[in-house]
Formats: sequence, C-alpha cells, structure tokens
Amino acid sequence: MKSFSLAVNTLTWLIACGILSVGAIAQVDIGTGWDRAAGRPAWASSTWGDNVAGNAVDASTYTAWNSLESRGFLWVDLGARMRIVAIGQDLSLPTKIGASTDLIGFGSEGWHVASTVLSTTTCAGLLADTTVELNCRSVGLQSSGYIQTGNRSSWKDERASLSTFKAYQAGWRPKKGAADVRLQDFCLFQHGGKMYIASMMKDYCSQGIIIGRSDDLWHWNEIGKAVTTRTAEDACMVWAPHVVEDAGVCYMFYTGVTCPQSGAWCQRILVATTTDPDNPSTWQRNTSVQFDVAGTIQSWFRPSHAGAVWTDSGWADCRDPMVMKHGDTWYLFYSGRDAGFGICGVATAPDILGPWVDHGAVLKTPDPTIPESCFVLEDPDGTFVMTLNHAAGGGGIKIARSGSLLPVAGQPSFQNMEILSSSTVPGLAGWAHEFLPGIPAPAGVWAMSTPANACSLEEEDWIKVRFPRTQEGGLLAAYLTGYYVNLQDARFVKEPLGWTIGGCPDSLPSTTLGIAPEQWSD
Repeated sequence: MKSFSLAVNTLTWLIACGILSVGAIAQVDIGTGWDRAAGRPAWASSTWGDNVAGNAVDASTYTAWNSLESRGFLWVDLGARMRIVAIGQDLSLPTKIGASTDLIGFGSEGWHVASTVLSTTTCAGLLADTTVELNCRSVGLQSSGYIQTGNRSSWKDERASLSTFKAYQAGWRPKKGAADVRLQDFCLFQHGGKMYIASMMKDYCSQGIIIGRSDDLWHWNEIGKAVTTRTAEDACMVWAPHVVEDAGVCYMFYTGVTCPQSGAWCQRILVATTTDPDNPSTWQRNTSVQFDVAGTIQSWFRPSHAGAVWTDSGWADCRDPMVMKHGDTWYLFYSGRDAGFGICGVATAPDILGPWVDHGAVLKTPDPTIPESCFVLEDPDGTFVMTLNHAAGGGGIKIARSGSLLPVAGQPSFQNMEILSSSTVPGLAGWAHEFLPGIPAPAGVWAMSTPANACSLEEEDWIKVRFPRTQEGGLLAAYLTGYYVNLQDARFVKEPLGWTIGGCPDSLPSTTLGIAPEQWSD
C-alpha cells in the first residue's frame, strides 16, 4: 500500500501546485525541459521525421537523457501525435529504496502527469515499466530515487537510467498479410460515437473502399470493404471517398473510374449510402441522388460549367469530392480541369439528394497540374480556408483563403496560397489532409503498471487514471505520411496571409515541472 499512497500523494501534490491547471502554467518554448543542476534547457526531438511507422524514439532521446547532470526534466518532441506504449527505468540505485517515474502529456483539456512509484528494496537492479496511452505530440520525462525516514520521503537529485522508451503513432496502418495495404485518398467521419476511416487502397482500387473503425482514436480495426460491386460508371476502380451524414443516413461521395482507353482513366463522382456503417457490405450505390449536368438530370456528377474539360472517351478529371453543409446549402468541392488550368470546382444543392448544380472553379492553379484532396473549413472569422495537394510548380501541400464558398464575379474566390507546413509554427506535416472540427475529443486513459514479477507488487500498486478529454471546439487533423493515416490535434492560427491550420500545442508548461518537493508525508 505504501507505493500506492506515495503515487497518489505525487498526483495530489502536482494538482495542489497547479501543474494540472492550464491557467496556472507559465509558458515556454516547445521542446524545453530543465537540467536542474546545470541550470540549462533539456530537450530532444526525434530524428525519424514525418514517416514514422513504429517506434518514433531514436538514439537522440537517450543521448539527451544521459546528458542530464542530475535529476532533470526532459521534453521530447515526437513530431506527430503518438501513442506511448513503453517506458522503462533502471532502479539500480544502491543508496535508494525506490524511484518515481513521471510522464507528462497534453490532452485537449490540459496537461496531465502519470506517476508510478516503487518503494521496496527488492526492486534494486530490476526494471520498472510504465505503460501509458495518450494522444499528443510532445511528452515530458522525469525520474528520481528517494529514501525513507519514518513517515517522510526525501527525494534526491539523481535520475534513474532510461532503459526503454518507445512511441508509436496514433493512426491506422492496415495490413494484407505481412504487407501494408497502402492507403491513399481517405476520409475521417464519426457515427454513433465511433470514428471511421474510409480509404482507397492504392494497390487494390478495383476491390472497393476499405473501412476502419475506432472507439478511442488509438486502436483501429479493419471492419471490411464498401462498394465492392462495380457498376457501369465505376467499372475499373473506385477511390477518394468522402462521407457525410444527414437525417441518419451516411452518404459516401466517391470517385468512380472507367477505362475507355489503355492507361486513360475517366473519372466522375458517384454516391453510395448506408444507415449502418458498422457493416461495410451495406454501402450500396445510390442512384436517387440527382445531378443537373448541362440540363440533364442524372445519378452521377461531372463538371459542366463554361470552360470545363471532360470527356467520356479518354482521360478525364472529376475526382476527390469533399462535401459540407453551410447554412441551408450543401457544397460539393471536386478536383477537375479547365482549359489551361487545374481547378477545385464547386457544385451546390438545396438538399443532399440534389439537384446538384456546377458553379465552376473556386480555385485555379497557375499550371495544368490538378489541385488534389481539397478540404474546406470555416475559420473563426466566418471566412474559409482550403488545404490542397499541389505537387507541381514548386508546390506541395498548400493552404488558400476565401470569404466565399462560390466564385466571385465569375472568378475563383480562394487566393493567398502558401505552403501549409510553413504557414505557422508548428505546422502540419503529411498530405491529403482531412479534419473533424468542433467535436468533443474522446476520453484518454493513462494506464500505469509494472511487471508482475517485480518486487512482488500487489494489485493496489497498479494505478489507472482516466482523464476525460471533452473540450468542445477542438480540431482533429488526419493526414497521410507514407501510405497510412496519422492523427494530430490541430488549431486555427491567424497569420499575415490569413487564417491557417497548425499543430497543437504550441507551448509547454513551466520548467517547475522538473522540480519535485524535497519531502512530503505519505
């Protein structure tokens, strides 16, 4: 019971000191901790970059930890939202009878500290593992040994050695046998309290849309494939789904591909529906959704505005749909081509069932390369931002701004394009961005445990703390790195060219997190 009460007292002291209260925390630069004896910052940044598949921690973290001259506090910037799965500390502290391990992470409601305390001499020479689940980009580490005198515990400025530190990205990376499925254009949607990813499969585009489901944004399971039956308008392949819900029905707008010539893909936008996304086989092509194409009502969409370039006898671009409702109007954004330009076009409808009418380009690229995966969000000022992939002409992943969702005076309304990742600090990595705005973040669980054979610990020495993450108005970003989906908290930021979207958080707590009390009663 002693180790349990010490751990509880640790958390009680942290709360009493205001460490768990966002308003009481002074702000410092991201990635900064503190080496208490040397009086200097201490931080580490994973050098794995954006394409982190498994363990995101490399030798730089161990080097930074070992460089601390005494008990210190280390911030580690992992580069993307992570799920921490293992931290081990060597308890070979001959003059101590135990040690404390603290891991600090950020949730949408503030900072949280997970502590596990071992307080028996039989732990000497063994490893204590703390397993923690979270969804954040930056974490803090600290440790120390202590001695016991009567009912008081004295902490000493000596750190335990860091034996294990592993971090795995939160997101979805499905497998087919031992190989990656290789996700590409995808969407993220919510239904019935669960989160779903619907994605094209780069190597299996003719087999339908793969669906993944999660209750907590960390653990994802493949539940099957949707739209597996081909029709005349998607006889070759399907990709780039986008799902919205209206009146209890889920609508999947997706790209259907035919192959009128070898190597020539004719692309158009189709719709499938279901009331039960938990059962992917229930997604069926819905031909009752109406599109007004050059005065003809039909069940699929292609651009028909003046200057549009599209044909059913060769290569044709009408793909990457994104659908949103603003006010009483539905908007369908799509990637297409005008004479001499790549465009993001828009169609509107008074009802999700239509009739949908094309209005032409809201964004043009200065070369014929198509702007892909366009996603539109309303910013805090009531205007709009668009993220898009634009690979040519010195492009990359860009952001553009507009005060209107429609062309203005016959001209595209989205302007002021710049590279997304450098539009603010910290910027968003990845490509094919999707966002879920204004939703409560799901609950997070910190699970702190030690090996069953270490120190003959009793059940009460295993601590589990749940920190509900229910802040309204959050912004969840999903994006591809490599060919799998990553997740990250995001935020709107006002910059000189207008609103943009950056990572979160942009600051960390005061260095006082690295200073424990000299003693307290257990």
